[in-house]
Amino acid sequence: MTHSLLLRNIGHTLTMIVMALIACACSEEDAPQNPAPILQLNEVSSIERTMADVSGTIEGNFESASKYYLMYSTTRGSITEKDENVCIQPVEVSETLGGGGSVYYRLTGLTPGTTYYVCLAAEIGNGTQITTLQSNIVQFTTLSSEAPTLSELEAIETGEEHVTLRCRINDDGGTEITQLAFQYKTKTNTNFNTLTVDKYDDEYSKTFSLTIDRLEPSTTYIFRAMAVNRSEEGIGYSNELEITTEAPVSPTVRTERSYTAQANRMKVNGTVLKTGGTDDHPGQLQRCGICWSTNGIPTAVPGQGNFRDADALPTEIPGLFTVEITGLTAETTYQVRAYAVSLVNGREVYGYGDVVEMSTTAMKKVKFSTPTVANVTQDSFTVSSRITDTGNTDITETGFVWTTDPQTSPENIAQKITIAPDDQYRFSHTFTQMTPKTTYYVYAYAVNDEGTHFSNSCSVLTKYVPDKDDQPSPDQP
Repeated sequence: MTHSLLLRNIGHTLTMIVMALIACACSEEDAPQNPAPILQLNEVSSIERTMADVSGTIEGNFESASKYYLMYSTTRGSITEKDENVCIQPVEVSETLGGGGSVYYRLTGLTPGTTYYVCLAAEIGNGTQITTLQSNIVQFTTLSSEAPTLSELEAIETGEEHVTLRCRINDDGGTEITQLAFQYKTKTNTNFNTLTVDKYDDEYSKTFSLTIDRLEPSTTYIFRAMAVNRSEEGIGYSNELEITTEAPVSPTVRTERSYTAQANRMKVNGTVLKTGGTDDHPGQLQRCGICWSTNGIPTAVPGQGNFRDADALPTEIPGLFTVEITGLTAETTYQVRAYAVSLVNGREVYGYGDVVEMSTTAMKKVKFSTPTVANVTQDSFTVSSRITDTGNTDITETGFVWTTDPQTSPENIAQKITIAPDDQYRFSHTFTQMTPKTTYYVYAYAVNDEGTHFSNSCSVLTKYVPDKDDQPSPDQP
């Protein structure tokens, strides 16, 4: 009986083991092969006016989803309904050490002072059998626009009647800058004078500068830079800079506003009003001229800018001088000002006139008078021409080309001779060793910065000299 009971217990135990194994097998078959990942979005970080950092985690097999993306909008309902107002931004998933994955993305182009809603989403399946998973929705608000902030104000040049200032926009406040300006006043005045600046010296660094002139010598002024944007705060200021203008030592010079311009040159006038110095140390004028720039304030300091001294100093003070600037670019606006340099008590002192904008003209085609022919013989003739319009630029070469083929265009003619013109742009040449009874086609040419230009052609028939036994035709010259 005991033996029989033992056998029944062993059999029951074996049955339970088998049933347990079968149950385990069924549980593994019923379990999904690629369980859906669990998405979790973290709190948004590094929030600025137009950008914010979004990060999240993915638990489980993140590779079971075909793609991941962020959905963000200014309304929560757009996220849950995925309507036309929601923005979609695909993101890459990085595998983490403990399994699962993580995402990170910096949202840009956001609107300052605006509340946004964002979530992480994933798509599982393909074709028409696509399931969309969403994480929790996180809310954040971008920083509001504010007044622009400026760098330290810098005085880069000081004279007795002018101060040159420079500043930079450190932060535009999150919206468009609508005005740049410098302000100044004397220490005894309450209100600032404002001078606007048309454009940045450099768009990338947001640097701007200005020369404030017509100041009083030996006078203390307070200066500051100003910038205005479209925010409610509106106006930002730099630090205030206290500067005392120099005593009347520098020479005084005026930039005359009348000038003549061509495509690559300008004639500019200036007037030296005073040579500077003091009663004990009067200034001795060393040189005067014109300096120019296309970006920023021109200077006559050697190695720091473009300038040209006048050929001769004025014979009396006040005295007018003229400088011809060459090598310029056609249809370009230059910032130009006159300068004078005096020797005062053993040192050079610079004085400048106002900065004046001056522009070169457009480049045109060179024009000629029709070439004329004279002194025709059987083997020589003389051709003359004159340039009537230089095309608003320098003429660097003149001469003639010639051929016996009337169908050859002048730019394809190989035979050429260079002739220097006189001061009226007239030039001529006597062609020798030519073939008798032959028609030649001659063109004048000129070279300027735009290229080579040709006149109309003139034709020349050399004379025929018959042998003593030949009878010339009646129409033969």
